[in-house]
Amino acid sequence: MKQNTEGLDLRDRGVRSLVGPLLAWRAGLLFLMFASILLLPDIFDVQRWSENPHWPANAEQPDLATYFKTWDSQHYLRIADAGYEAGTKTSAFYPLWPLALRAVSPLFLGNTHLAGIVLANLFGLLACLLLCAVVGRRMGDRVGRLTLLLLLAFPGAFFLGLPYSESLFLFLIALFFWGLEKKQNSIAGVAALLLPICRPTGILMVVPFAVHTFCQWREDPDRRLRPQMLWTSAPIFGFLLYLGVMTLMAGDPLEGFAAQDRFHTSSTVGRLFDVPGFIAFFIQGAISLHGVTTSLIDRLWFVWLLLCLPSLWRFDKTWFAFALVMGVVPAMTAPIVSFTRYALVLFPVFAVTSRFLASEERRSWILPILLAFGGIQGIFLLRHINNMWAG
Repeated sequence: MKQNTEGLDLRDRGVRSLVGPLLAWRAGLLFLMFASILLLPDIFDVQRWSENPHWPANAEQPDLATYFKTWDSQHYLRIADAGYEAGTKTSAFYPLWPLALRAVSPLFLGNTHLAGIVLANLFGLLACLLLCAVVGRRMGDRVGRLTLLLLLAFPGAFFLGLPYSESLFLFLIALFFWGLEKKQNSIAGVAALLLPICRPTGILMVVPFAVHTFCQWREDPDRRLRPQMLWTSAPIFGFLLYLGVMTLMAGDPLEGFAAQDRFHTSSTVGRLFDVPGFIAFFIQGAISLHGVTTSLIDRLWFVWLLLCLPSLWRFDKTWFAFALVMGVVPAMTAPIVSFTRYALVLFPVFAVTSRFLASEERRSWILPILLAFGGIQGIFLLRHINNMWAG
């Protein structure tokens, strides 16, 4: 498909004009959080908070900061402040995000929590701008902007403003595809190198990178292997680097994998080969609107992904490979857990959906979809900060 080589550029006024709406979106979510804290203090689930690991470990009562560091945030902050501890669930969380918090914490007087909130919002902002530029370059400015709107309204998007690794992970993915669009394999390679140190699914980037390199090779009339193609192996080296970091920080390169078994929803690669079992669980397990493994909402996002895959295959094989491995593998290896959060990185799905909605006969659908997504996001945000499951 012919690319829109003019498209949106980060230096263009069109991209810079998006900064204001992005900041307004973040301000709106912060307002919603504070309104909940002030007006609905009794909905906070103190019992669940006390049952889950929290940081600092000696905290006896939740405070204002607790609303901004729920669930996985506690583990990342613990690593940033005190490192890994063998034999705990915390070792299952990857080191790049807490290392980033530790690196910038002197700018925040050593407060890694505040550093996490600021960095999460910064990386989330940059990721959104990069993805808008990438999609706009391929599908046109209108689709690029609508893709950004869908992504921001998506129910899992509030994680981009909390001290989770999602914002950094999405930023590195956006940087990877930005590098590919700019034909800068070194930029894409550095992003691909860091992704496996950020989240376990980062190693899967070897698949879309290899597909992209193969497509480049096929289009080369001389069919030569060029030196820049060596960057394709960057995710593999990133995984080896992860093992090295865990050796230094946790004393055992495999400590993170051992920690996975301490979660009742632990991810298992073997499930990839049990397709009938996955289909049966997918259908029969949808017994709640949004439970941990029984969520109907999570399953709807997965169906949405599957419906978009044929369009992605026709449009761009690299985007197809990315959506396939980054969507299907997490859903199958961990039984449909947190898919509302994991689906946030599937920007090609948002892009082809936006292209579908951008036609004249379907534009009337856009506002109701954005309002529905945004409404669910608001509900999920309030559930999340009050220690109720949201993904």
